[in-house]
Amino acid sequence: MGFAVTRTSKSLVAPSSPTPAGETLRLSCLDRVPGLRHLVLSLHAFDGAKRVDGAVGEGEAAASPASAVREALGKALVDYYPFAGRFLEPEEEGGEVRVACTGEGAWFVEATAACSLEDVKHLDHPMVIPKEELLPEPSPDVPALDMPLMMQVTEFTCGGFVVGLISVHTIADGLGAGQFINAVGDYARGLPKPRVSPVWARDLIPDPPRMPAPPPKLELLDLRESTVDLTPDHIAKARLAGDVARWAVGGFAQDPYELRFTYDSLFVSDWTRLGFLEADYGWGAPTHVVPFSYHPFMAVAVIGTPPAPKIGARVMTMCVEEAHLPEFRDQMNAFAAGK
Repeated sequence: MGFAVTRTSKSLVAPSSPTPAGETLRLSCLDRVPGLRHLVLSLHAFDGAKRVDGAVGEGEAAASPASAVREALGKALVDYYPFAGRFLEPEEEGGEVRVACTGEGAWFVEATAACSLEDVKHLDHPMVIPKEELLPEPSPDVPALDMPLMMQVTEFTCGGFVVGLISVHTIADGLGAGQFINAVGDYARGLPKPRVSPVWARDLIPDPPRMPAPPPKLELLDLRESTVDLTPDHIAKARLAGDVARWAVGGFAQDPYELRFTYDSLFVSDWTRLGFLEADYGWGAPTHVVPFSYHPFMAVAVIGTPPAPKIGARVMTMCVEEAHLPEFRDQMNAFAAGK
């Protein structure tokens, strides 16, 4: 059974007041790692049951989640003005990717769904609505990898809504993206300024000597998705240590952080502490946040949470090919069951 999603508006949202113009920001060595300039996709479901006092549009008959988020986004882009810029690769800089602070704005889409969030299980797995319907269609005028942020707000018949986000990992890591989304929420709830003010200080990140090595091969992998829920009693706790100080001064024979995009390499990303679960646009925290795997050349496991009121962790993977999927699922389900 399918439910129709209709996109009603597509436009750029510019900063609501002037921002530094003509500035070009340099990225850190980590931002420039080949393969990490990719799109990060996620869906954020809100039940819309209660509007908080003081929120944008409070008491106005025409107020809606889409209009409240749109207005707040314009305000947040003043503080976080690089999100309103564009990526470029100037020839005079040797083709090194930078952020041009043009103030052109973020891409914003408004949509409606002909169903309630309950009808689609609050986006629980397996999803009833394809994620492509709830994520913003890219701007026809700007390549997706050149626009730092795209957003779609889809309103449901129950009053709930889903915020679909597409950001370029180069503009912010998970913590930075979560900080920005919370700033939008702060403005949407009527705060005069974000609770956390941004600082662009990527020059503070060490830029150690690069080891001579060919760029990694980004070969497409035919990977399949799989999801498993873990209860709090069965969550594995691990500690990963890294000698960052030694890396910062180039004290290594082989770069310990060199990325490999191969079938036997797994990227693990923890989304449970990035701030997305606390983002509030005026209707309370999200009932469900759904992150997605990144690119078909990356074998990925994303750690998130199941939709409320479930507790524990949800591990969403895209890391094995069809031939290995049954055995992989059997082992993951056995682990989840504590066997």
